[in-house]
Amino acid sequence: MDCVAQTWLLGTISDNLTETVSERRSTARTIWLAIESQFLRNQATRTLFANADFRNFCQGDLPVADCCWLYKRKAEDLRNLGKPISDRTLVLNIICDLNERFAAIGLHLRHTTPLPSFLQVRDDLCIMELTMAKTAPAAALYSGSSGGKGSSDGPCQPAAPPKPPHQLQ
Repeated sequence: MDCVAQTWLLGTISDNLTETVSERRSTARTIWLAIESQFLRNQATRTLFANADFRNFCQGDLPVADCCWLYKRKAEDLRNLGKPISDRTLVLNIICDLNERFAAIGLHLRHTTPLPSFLQVRDDLCIMELTMAKTAPAAALYSGSSGGKGSSDGPCQPAAPPKPPHQLQ
């Protein structure tokens, strides 16, 4: 029976870890304890780095769905390390770290009482992103009359798309 447990343990971990934890005439228990030691010994350091990664993450140019998925994964990593992140903290981090395109909805979501759930925030942001994608061509056509340059009175407008080379003449 020990041989079956050893085979299962060694078959479910990476080759590098297998080489690290297995020795001649090891029992399933000694292999298990060696694996446990590898993971628990570094738990405090891994928790520290995972927490910093969660707190310092920001959307940047990522699509909303990818950003939310990464935040959720980072929160699950912390939960697996024994430091669960509440839904409220997850939502607040997402709202605070949105890029400038989502400033208006971020402000709206911050002032919503009670604070929406992670799934509600994700859905609202995805809908907003879809809406922005649908309205972007109309905004580009509108700004074409000003040559794509903003004035000192307001924000810059996106430039009109360049004409294809065969239409330049």
